[in-house]
Parts: sequence; C-alpha cells; structure tokens
Amino acid sequence: MSSFSSHQGKAGKVGSKGGRGAQGDRGLEGQKGAQGDRGQKGGKARAGDAGKGLPGPDGPQGIRGLHGHPAEPKNGMEGPRGPRGFPGAVGQLGIFGIAGVPGICEARDCSIHAPVSRKEQGLVKGPLTSYNI
Repeated sequence: MSSFSSHQGKAGKVGSKGGRGAQGDRGLEGQKGAQGDRGQKGGKARAGDAGKGLPGPDGPQGIRGLHGHPAEPKNGMEGPRGPRGFPGAVGQLGIFGIAGVPGICEARDCSIHAPVSRKEQGLVKGPLTSYNI
C-alpha cells in the first residue's frame, strides 16, 4: 500500500501575484478611421520684408536756372573748334546754261510719249487703249 490516501486536505492560502510576463507579438494594423472635422483658421501672419521694385519713370523737367556770370577774357590758349552748325536755307536758282548738242533718238518715233513706250514693253497691265500700235 501506498502512503498517499485518497482524501485530500483543506485548500491552502492564495499565493502572491506573479511578475509581468513577456510582451507578446504586435498585432496587425487596424482600418483607417473616419475623416475628422477641419480645424480653425490660423491667425494673420506678420508682414514680410519690403521688396525693391523697379525704378519709376523720370520726373518732369525742372525750371530753367539763372544766368551765370559773364566770362572774363584772359590771355590763354585758343579753345577747341566748336561743332558744325545747322545747314542754312536753300538759295536762289542759278541761270540756265547753254543749250546742248542734239543727239540721236533710240526709239522708232521720237514724238511718242512715255506711256506708249511702257505699253510697247508690256509694263502696263489693263484694257487695250488708243495707244496700241
């Protein structure tokens, strides 16, 4: 026979709580939550540094100054030659020269006018005129 009996004694006192166990594996990422409300508008920012703009147009012409003192002549060297002046007004026409020697006319008929010779050369476009030869 064994020394153990089939009867058990009273239950013992509850033991102290055990230490913290090892951390388990990290779980999967959850699904994305709903869109949140828009936040309030921020305050007005401070003004930036002043920039340098493009230069403006020239101002109006000032008033004419006062006359200077008259020059005093001195015994110095002669100054440089001044700039060329403006051309003057056109003068009168001259007299006619002597008549030249008559030459030879290259056209067939020396009495025809310029429009007729232009028509002969085909320079004039348009309907036929009385100058047709």
